Amino acid sequence: MKSPQRSAVRPGVGVLLAAFLVMGSSGCSSDSKSSTNSNASTTEPAGSSTTEGGNGATTEPDGGSTTSTTSGSVTTTTAFGGSTSDVSNAGDGTAIALLKDVRVALNAGFERIVFEFEGESIPGYRVGWVDGPITEDGSGNPVDVKGSAYLEIIMQQASGVDLSSTDLRETYTGPTRIDLASETEVLTEMVRTGDFEAVLSWVAGASGKVPFRVSTLRSPTRVVIDVAA
Repeated sequence: MKSPQRSAVRPGVGVLLAAFLVMGSSGCSSDSKSSTNSNASTTEPAGSSTTEGGNGATTEPDGGSTTSTTSGSVTTTTAFGGSTSDVSNAGDGTAIALLKDVRVALNAGFERIVFEFEGESIPGYRVGWVDGPITEDGSGNPVDVKGSAYLEIIMQQASGVDLSSTDLRETYTGPTRIDLASETEVLTEMVRTGDFEAVLSWVAGASGKVPFRVSTLRSPTRVVIDVAA
């Protein structure tokens, strides 16, 4: 009478043992998969650049761009645009914009000139290619500028000197002649040609007349000229 009872118990033990083995096998499989993922290399997306052509700490717009995919890799090509025609803007006319800094940098597909100003006032400007010889504003004296083409940048209601108080204050103390021979490919030299009666003039020497574009930015206030390279 005991034998049937014993044989009835064995199938239950077999089921429990089989279930335990299945659970153990499932647990090992999960651990193995997790270990494999933890060892996989992960490529983080590159962060956006916060440099201004490598010379500053402020991002300026780089124009529109188009994206294409080739053999699984993504290639971004910037559409420069621009023109060789004169560009002008009246500015906001609120106050005299006081020049603080001038910088030039080589970027992919273009070279950037940045005039940075104190405060919030944006000066008016006229930018265009001119023929030589280049002369100094006010005196008319000839000014030597390296290059075979000349991009004239005239900014109205702008100066590198603050005359609003009894004590004259130079807001721009940088060089008035900037040699770019080792810095850029198209631009050769930047020369200040005038700071007279709130009209600030610079000329950029270049290897040839190429398209350019002009934009204004705030925080800080800037006039930005991009020259195709």
